[in-house]
Amino acid sequence: MGAEYRNDLLGHIYAFAPRAAPERFHTGFDGDADWPPNAEGLRELRGLGALVGYSHPFHQPIGDCDSPKSIVWPAPRNCTARELVADAALGLVDSLDVLTHSSITASAAVYRRLIGAGNRLAVTAGTDSMISFSSISFSSISSSLISFSSISFTRAGNQSNPPGWARVYAQVEGALTAASFAEAVRAGRTFATTGPWLELSVDGCGPGDTIDTCRGDRLTVTATAIGPEVTAVRVRTAEGVRAGAERLPAGERWGGEVRGLEPATSPGDWFEAGGRPPTVHWRGEEEVLSVTVELETDRPTYVIAEALCDPHPRTLNHTGYALTSPVYVDVDGRPVATPADVRWCLDWLDLLEGLIKQHARLADRDQLIDHLAVLRQARAVYQSRLR
Repeated sequence: MGAEYRNDLLGHIYAFAPRAAPERFHTGFDGDADWPPNAEGLRELRGLGALVGYSHPFHQPIGDCDSPKSIVWPAPRNCTARELVADAALGLVDSLDVLTHSSITASAAVYRRLIGAGNRLAVTAGTDSMISFSSISFSSISSSLISFSSISFTRAGNQSNPPGWARVYAQVEGALTAASFAEAVRAGRTFATTGPWLELSVDGCGPGDTIDTCRGDRLTVTATAIGPEVTAVRVRTAEGVRAGAERLPAGERWGGEVRGLEPATSPGDWFEAGGRPPTVHWRGEEEVLSVTVELETDRPTYVIAEALCDPHPRTLNHTGYALTSPVYVDVDGRPVATPADVRWCLDWLDLLEGLIKQHARLADRDQLIDHLAVLRQARAVYQSRLR
């Protein structure tokens, strides 16, 4: 079974494969208090053996250099995953639905901040499909490539996507069962996609792995994307985009020529920093876009791969995209905890405290104290990562 635990001020949580139903499924509805904190709901669901994460997390646009204020404050009760930053620090969250019907770009930006701050979260996808609703409308989509009827999962102003419009793949060990799938996600062996197939190799290791290195070691990173809608494949670390390749526009190429993308950390061509020219080749009948780069481990980091896409009939969303979970690179025994990302998360917690004090519906001072305790514990975790 699966369940959704909801609070519109603090965020909605998915629970996959709990052994039993939780005692509560929501707080803050129909005049109820916004209490207890989502952290308690997560603890209960984890105690039932569930895989847990935040769903349709972010709706407002946010860029890599933006303050968290634009997400935490604009509209108090819009299902934004405001408690996520605290709950991730406390080790209560297994994954984040980066690919959803909400803003994929905003969710990806926050996800990078969270893993850069030292939180280990798998990337997942969720369409928020409400297939038990009786009032649904039908629409048709057709083109030269695809023609079929689809369901619009929209009711009372709440939007979601049909199952499969965004999805997560997990590398399971042994037979595919609910338990093996959940364990694979917990281990971070995942990528999420609107369609493209995406692969990441860091010295032969894949998403979810941790590589122990010494300062000055070199790692070979290869990112590979497959799909007719793919326009670019990129390698990212905590320092930003380190390598990439993009297809030339259709009118400028024969047979899928590509060009390199400059890394965010170097003014020169990307392969001058240790990369190799990007390639296009065929795997069966599929065209493959691939890029390889050599990275020097001067500080702890993570490595992820992403695929950017043009509009395509099978995407059926505003944004075509694919993203892997990280390969974590420890250096001299230290895991990644980028100071800028840690401080960004601390700023988030300060903003969340103010929002709870101003907007949360609480019955008494004790309920506020419970919320503040969660934030205090999360602050202590982040502050310890700055030492």
